Amino acid sequence: MKSASSSIIYSLEGSLTKLLLVSGQLVIHSSIACLAAAIRLSKNVSLVKDVLIRYHSFIIECQEKIIEKPKEECKGSAQLARSIYILGVLCKYFDVERSEYDDLQFSVDDIFQLFMFFIERNDSVVKLKSVVGLGFFLQRYGHYLVEDAVRQLYHTYLLDRRPIAAQLRCQVLINLEEYFRDCIRRMAEQDVDYLNIPTTTNTHHDENSNDTHGITGANLKDTADVHSEMASSIAQCYLRIVLDTYLSEDEIIRQCVRKVVTCILEQGLVHPVQFIPFLIAMTTDRDINIQQSAEQNLQDLDKTNPGIIQTKVMQGFKMSYQLQKLLTMQNAKQSDPQADIIRGMTKLTVISWNSQQLPYCSVNHFLYSLIRSS
Repeated sequence: MKSASSSIIYSLEGSLTKLLLVSGQLVIHSSIACLAAAIRLSKNVSLVKDVLIRYHSFIIECQEKIIEKPKEECKGSAQLARSIYILGVLCKYFDVERSEYDDLQFSVDDIFQLFMFFIERNDSVVKLKSVVGLGFFLQRYGHYLVEDAVRQLYHTYLLDRRPIAAQLRCQVLINLEEYFRDCIRRMAEQDVDYLNIPTTTNTHHDENSNDTHGITGANLKDTADVHSEMASSIAQCYLRIVLDTYLSEDEIIRQCVRKVVTCILEQGLVHPVQFIPFLIAMTTDRDINIQQSAEQNLQDLDKTNPGIIQTKVMQGFKMSYQLQKLLTMQNAKQSDPQADIIRGMTKLTVISWNSQQLPYCSVNHFLYSLIRSS
């Protein structure tokens, strides 16, 4: 794309903005990501402003109608949900706090308040898309995650055990996962930039950076440390409730928790001892992906922190029992004749025909083997 002519880039930008009108979520997200790459070359900030103003204005119009007639349903909720989603993705890829956007009639906080307003609506589609859009917004403006409004919102959804709230619980976990993954990507990019400073200083500015100013020279590493400290604070803020959310009969929720835990462990944002009881419970999960991920995490922790697993073994056993009890209750609802019995053994998925091994093993067999080997 760097060698493309200006006319080709401008044509591409126009086509990408048109895709936002008719495409689905995946195409919209990819289109805006591609648009961000094109804008970095063309410096056509006015196009971004036009797109931001267009969707922000439409959302404001809907908000005013709802405020005037709160008891009436807002017509065109599908278009509203689409606009909220697009606004969120735009905030992920373009920093409205930069000086180029000073002439906009709205601020970052105004956009944040818009998301919070529509999250409180009764329309389930608008509510969900607002949570999704807020997640994209928070990937760039992560400091809102430690503010009371977002903390209370996320805690409320994660504590809601009703089946009808499962989708929102999953989305909150996805939002947190995406934030931590974006931190990994952002800090990796900054590490590369830091290594290349002698030859690349002041060559370009990355629009997709999470900072409001260009990062060059000596302040690059300091900025990376600030991002890491912010991510660590956010991880500590949400870790306990995320871990508690794992104890659920809903497999999708458990998978989402596993992904958040993996992201936090990969970055070393908090001390790993807090994870051990839940990781031990995850090794007994019926989902093979959760099992394998937890086993790998425990092996890595045992290598880097010898003896740390043993300090939380009993808590891990208790957590495993709580998980198996939940799963057993779920089977009882499905009329399993043996659902009232909580077994400490499980059937092996793969058995060699020449092996004399029985088709069953302990639910905690991995933990036993890990403790014996250490």
